[in-house]
Amino acid sequence: MNKSEYQNPKTFQKTRNTQRVSKTVYRCNSKSVVSNTVLPSTDSLIHRFTDLLVYLSFLSFSKYFGIRISNFQSQRGQALITLLFFVIIAVTITSAATIVIGVNSLSLTKLQEGSIAYYAAESGIENAILRAIRDPSYTGETLTLDDKYVTITVPPGPYPKTVTVVSQSSNFRRTIEAQMNYSSGYYTISGWKEI
Repeated sequence: MNKSEYQNPKTFQKTRNTQRVSKTVYRCNSKSVVSNTVLPSTDSLIHRFTDLLVYLSFLSFSKYFGIRISNFQSQRGQALITLLFFVIIAVTITSAATIVIGVNSLSLTKLQEGSIAYYAAESGIENAILRAIRDPSYTGETLTLDDKYVTITVPPGPYPKTVTVVSQSSNFRRTIEAQMNYSSGYYTISGWKEI
């Protein structure tokens, strides 16, 4: 640039409209020297920043796996490898989370089926006690509650009697026993437990 360009504001305006320009004024021996520096565009800055991030991630990747870097320009394909590496990690974490959710769901279903079988067996015990009170010769029966089968067994003979109820629901089987005794016109139930 010649001296006239430093003092001509039109030239500077024209330059500033087409490019981003940084104007720096230096003072040296009481003379002013103007330096116009062309700054890179925003797209170029983003591209350089992205290249820097890829380079830094590749550096950490290469240090971990012991890969030696000779020139970054010859390693541009490494961004794809780094991306694939992170995608594989993300897929692995997602798959593990899906498996854990599936196992928990299956465990919850089994717990619920077991509870349903237990409560069906309890209702069978209550039914057996009521039937034995009404009919002293009651020896048991098989009840169907929805898709559950409840088998009630009351041994014949004198009191005390052990009432056994087996409840079958899907793949779950629960058994409950209770001791019944009759004396002085009163029925007493003791030893209600699951076996």
